[in-house]
Amino acid sequence: MHSEEQAKRVVDQLRGRIYTALGDGGLDAEPVLELASLLEEWGMSTLATQELLERPAAHLTTADLT
Repeated sequence: MHSEEQAKRVVDQLRGRIYTALGDGGLDAEPVLELASLLEEWGMSTLATQELLERPAAHLTTADLT
């Protein structure tokens, strides 16, 4: 499998976990921060990804994550 295909698979899995967690009210920082980190690595940086990665995970609220 090509690395681009693997990257897409990882992103799709993270999106699914985040979407499901948003629906059931159980969103935690791990998948959101992992996705933000991947986007940063791939040069897809945004103000939102930068802010998430600069703040300690313990201080992120559900509102911050969404």
